[in-house]
Amino acid sequence: MKGLNWALVGLGCALLPLGCADEPAALGDQTIVLWEQTPIAFEPDNATPELNGWLRLDAGRTLLKPLILPKYARRTDITLHLTLQSHGDPWDKVGSVFALADGDGRRFMERLREGVQSDTTRFAGVMAEPDGTPPLEWMRFITPFGAGHFSDHPKADAWRPVYIPKWENAVHWEAQLDDFQPWLAAADTVWIGLHIDTWTAEGYVVDGRLEFRESDLACDVAPQHTILPLWNTMKLTHDQRPYTGFPDGPLLTEVRTREGQVTCGLITTGHGGHEGGDEFTPQPHALSVDGAVAHAWTPWRDDCASFRRFNPTSGSWLVEERGRSEEVASSDLSRSNWCPGSHVAPLMIPLGRWEEPLHAVALAIPGAQRLGPDAHNFWNVSAYLKIEDAGQM
Repeated sequence: MKGLNWALVGLGCALLPLGCADEPAALGDQTIVLWEQTPIAFEPDNATPELNGWLRLDAGRTLLKPLILPKYARRTDITLHLTLQSHGDPWDKVGSVFALADGDGRRFMERLREGVQSDTTRFAGVMAEPDGTPPLEWMRFITPFGAGHFSDHPKADAWRPVYIPKWENAVHWEAQLDDFQPWLAAADTVWIGLHIDTWTAEGYVVDGRLEFRESDLACDVAPQHTILPLWNTMKLTHDQRPYTGFPDGPLLTEVRTREGQVTCGLITTGHGGHEGGDEFTPQPHALSVDGAVAHAWTPWRDDCASFRRFNPTSGSWLVEERGRSEEVASSDLSRSNWCPGSHVAPLMIPLGRWEEPLHAVALAIPGAQRLGPDAHNFWNVSAYLKIEDAGQM
């Protein structure tokens, strides 16, 4: 790719994968604009079905659109850019960019429009047909407290800590989607969705684009690995409920794959429950395959204060500790793998080589707290499997 060590070029195309002799045709770099100052807000009384060519679903909190994307025969860097501003919503909210292929996308749209209840048994709250697949999450993000609309508020300067030179007017995130190149190439139509869990009529304004940067090397053929969406417990539509099953046991799915080296890309964030809930309590996770723990970890971020410049409307209070007083903002507090204003990158977990076709994959959060009237605990989890042959690694 463009960043490839050029010392390898001298080895010649003969050492690269089969198909090199055909020298795949170049399509060239491309940029596809998805959103331009597009509002996304909670407007249950707005019956407008479309907005700038995007279907408005879930009272305007979800935008969905089918697109035909370029199919590159060469290896290609694929980057999703998203810029967000508050349009009047002062709160931190979870958001997601997701995608479905072909029939899965059509069924997703139809069920959204018809208001059919979600199948929560197989895909843990995911809107999918029994033989379908859950949405493939491209980006998980957490909106900041008020960046944009409130950055120039008459009281904004009084809210600003002395160590912040200015409030940022927007937040920008990037996600590398290179792993998904074969998945995109296999789809005739890709249904791209954007969801923000806003409950205000003001909501947010977003700009977004996909950038395709093709390899300059004629013999650098596109990867051929398989991408299999595994889970997505995000509440993306009005007829779903947050997945709250982890206190009762692991999230378990049986998958059938071809033989190959397997990696799991997994995103997990804990929400709700106020001070003592899962949002503010470290909760150990364990990913298992066929009953054996493949990886155990505790998703937690203690660097949320580094995003302070994006959070003008975050509440703050004086804290007495170690003989001194300090002002602490809500956006500064450590959280279960997310900070207001941050992009939540997937954790890549090697699962070794699978030779048998059928496997049981499970995610356990044994300390997950139950949903209660004053403690709305839940976990947003999405995952996919990447299966590659030894020659593709």
